[in-house]
Amino acid sequence: MKGRPPKSDTLKRLDGNPGKRPIGQAENLNVPEADRTCPDDLKGKHARELWNRIVPQLPASLWTVTDVPLFFAACQEWQLYMQSREQLRKESLINSEGLANPAARIGNAALQNLGKIFGRFGMTPQDRRALRLNLTEAPVPDDELTKWRRTRAGARRAT
Repeated sequence: MKGRPPKSDTLKRLDGNPGKRPIGQAENLNVPEADRTCPDDLKGKHARELWNRIVPQLPASLWTVTDVPLFFAACQEWQLYMQSREQLRKESLINSEGLANPAARIGNAALQNLGKIFGRFGMTPQDRRALRLNLTEAPVPDDELTKWRRTRAGARRAT
C-alpha cells in the first residue's frame, strides 16, 4: 500500500475524528482492557522497569488484552538492548580477530525491533506526529535515564 497507513478507528476517536467521516464499527470488538501489572514471566530488570514506566501511562483504549504480547516482546527487546550495552562497556567493540563484537549486532537488531514495536503503539516522535493525539502529558518519571538527561541539559546550558 502506498502512502501513510490508515489510522485505526480507535485512534480516530481519540483524535476527535478530524475528517468527520463515519467511523466504522469493525474495530468495536469489545476487547476488554488488559491488566496493567507487570507479568511474572517478564525477565530482566530493564524489561520490568520499562513495563512499569510505560504501561500505566497508556490510554485505556490503546491497552487491551490483545496488546499485551506485543508490548511484552518490546520489553524483552529492551532487555536485550540494555544487556548488549552493558557487555560492550566491559568488552571492546572489535574483538581480537578484528571482527565486530556480536553484542553490537544484537543490540542494533534489538533497537530496530523496538522501534518497529513502539511505532505500533505510537511511541516514536514520528508516529506521535502522524497520530496528532490530544493526550495529556504524563508526569516525567524520576529514573536513572531522566536524571542523566537533566544533568546533560544543565551542562549544555552552562557552557
